[in-house]
Amino acid sequence: MLTGVFREPKSAPYIKGVLNLPSLDFSATLDFHIDTGAVLTTLAPIDGDNNRLDYSRVQGPTEELYGFAGHGEVFLEQARLVFFGNERVYFHDLTVGVMKRPSEVDDAAWNLPSVLGRDVLNNWQMLYNPSDQTLDITIIRSDNDLSIEDYSALVY
Repeated sequence: MLTGVFREPKSAPYIKGVLNLPSLDFSATLDFHIDTGAVLTTLAPIDGDNNRLDYSRVQGPTEELYGFAGHGEVFLEQARLVFFGNERVYFHDLTVGVMKRPSEVDDAAWNLPSVLGRDVLNNWQMLYNPSDQTLDITIIRSDNDLSIEDYSALVY
């Protein structure tokens, strides 16, 4: 099981995860906004910039995304998302969107958080209770999972 948090503004749901973009030699622990309206998990410019993403290496194909905040072009990159539960580590292999370089987006896009979309959320079951500030997540499907002990043995 995973546990998310509610953050301001407006008690929005978030979860911490590790985003790995192997072709870009990029790895960062991020707070993803849980967005059931988003089709695609997306790395926001502010998170890419704060974690020193080398935008000159982002060469993937592009796709136009549409949402309530308007639309924008993202680069598509192969990724691995890693989430740490109390007893297990869960891996999701997928294509994510990388928003344009920080110098190429407007102020509104700059302030958007990275988003965890339905490409991941459709594999989860969530108990969402903002009045109690609880967000409990059961993983229904993942591409792989390991016990915390097995993961620690691999990493250390």
